[in-house]
Amino acid sequence: MGKRLARFGVVAVGLALMTACTPPETKPVPEPVSEPEPVVMEAPPEPDPLEQRGKWLAKQLLDPDIAKRVAAAGELGLMAEAGELTDGPLQQLINVLEQDPEPEVQDAVTLALGKSCHPAAMEILVRTLRREPVQIRVVALSVLGAIGDFKVAEKIDAFILRIEKDSSAEAESLRLQGESSRKQIMLRGGRREECLNGLVRPREEVVTEPMSGESQNETAPPERGVIRQNG
Repeated sequence: MGKRLARFGVVAVGLALMTACTPPETKPVPEPVSEPEPVVMEAPPEPDPLEQRGKWLAKQLLDPDIAKRVAAAGELGLMAEAGELTDGPLQQLINVLEQDPEPEVQDAVTLALGKSCHPAAMEILVRTLRREPVQIRVVALSVLGAIGDFKVAEKIDAFILRIEKDSSAEAESLRLQGESSRKQIMLRGGRREECLNGLVRPREEVVTEPMSGESQNETAPPERGVIRQNG
């Protein structure tokens, strides 16, 4: 019994010595992680109010209500007159001119295109002369006379010849306006006007005022149209 206790004591002393000599286990200390520097995000650009308005008006051109379409075309015409019409609304005006059958919309869109200062507007207005007479608007000829050049005058001549044998009231009205528009281009020396100043109305409603001291006659150069609203 004594020997067992002695052996146990030796073992206990050995374990104690081993424990004392064994260095304590150290856990690795993680390196501090540096936080990324905050990235300053630039604020998104503010939407251009004019561009937003143009897009909204372009959508209004497709409204089921004719009055809203006419009003939208008028507003786009004012933007065009101020040099604020962008390509998107301009393209929508062109699309509407080709697709919308309503006469009031056709007239309003034609005037807006005439104010756009864009070559594509001239091309699309000349293209309308290929339609049947009942589908051609007098105001289109009026606008072409106000901004067209010699090439446009030739197109108007060809149009007048095409409808020469048409005795309908619509064709007669178109012939009268076509002749007036052609004369306007000739008096201007074929110089092309890029934009309309003010509204253009059909021939019967456009009044030119002579300069002071001069009598108004057919050979005098045309002044800018002074528009008189009906009634």
